[in-house]
Amino acid sequence: SHLDYPLEQMKGGRVLRSLIERLQMATYDFCLTISRNTSRHLQELGLSENRIALIPISRRFHPQQTRPIRSNDTVTLLFVGTIEPRKGLKDALQALARVKARRPIVFHCVGDCDRRSAYVRELISLAENSAGFRFDLAGRVGDEKLQAFFEGADAFLFPSHWEGYGI
Repeated sequence: SHLDYPLEQMKGGRVLRSLIERLQMATYDFCLTISRNTSRHLQELGLSENRIALIPISRRFHPQQTRPIRSNDTVTLLFVGTIEPRKGLKDALQALARVKARRPIVFHCVGDCDRRSAYVRELISLAENSAGFRFDLAGRVGDEKLQAFFEGADAFLFPSHWEGYGI
């Protein structure tokens, strides 16, 4: 299971979330997880190690050859994940807005997003008001296009505040 609600909008949200998760753990006989981080979190919530199995998700993409960045090239940054506050994209955009770059910067964000949400509109507005980089909100893409984004990126930027799945 995965609890998904905006903690910042709830009074005592973190405490409530922890309590709910601990109550859930007490009802589980066994739990499969896809990351060590989640396994540790489940143990912190009271699920014993012998009731947890780690089954990593297979890797769809493989490391690519390193390619040099020429001094006149655009620097291409890539984020892949759901576009939501806990992923830290607002922090990344604010940091990019302060960079005095000698080369153009493009920041591609690939993943599920609701372009009508207040958070996504805030990201778009923040990027539009910053002259130092271009923000590309690509949305969800298929594996072939995602592979092309990875191959075209100079750096993977993942400013997440918290990750449970760790894919």
